[in-house]
Amino acid sequence: DVTNMDHMFHNSDVINLPLIDTSKVTSMYYMFAYCTKITTVPLFDVQNVNIINGMFYNCTNLKSVPAFSFPYVIEASSMFYACSKLETIHLKEIRFNLDIHFSTLFTREALLEIIGNLVTTSRTLKLTIGTTNLAKLTDEDKAIATNKGWTLA
Repeated sequence: DVTNMDHMFHNSDVINLPLIDTSKVTSMYYMFAYCTKITTVPLFDVQNVNIINGMFYNCTNLKSVPAFSFPYVIEASSMFYACSKLETIHLKEIRFNLDIHFSTLFTREALLEIIGNLVTTSRTLKLTIGTTNLAKLTDEDKAIATNKGWTLA
């Protein structure tokens, strides 16, 4: 059984990713890095994944991410680095620092979905959305994140 998909599609010209069995995978480190032609990805089974650093690094045309739930991930550095066309991220139970500031295309509703999917935490976690996206939120919207223990930047 495959448990490591690090760099699997790295720098690939693939446009439509196939739905593959990822139920035993524990690492997706830079799995789709530099896949500049993909706009979305299938809803892979990521229940056992614990490493997603750089998963979508430099996927410059990625627009949407499905409702992945990563129950074991606590670190996701550079997951969406340079993903400037992102409009929606449907991640569930977000429990790791998340940086999505590279895209300014999020609507207030899309940002509220992300904030709504942040877990309540006793450790300090950070959601970096950037000044353009921060300006789309009200103080009440921001309070939802901070009341869950998150820092917004």
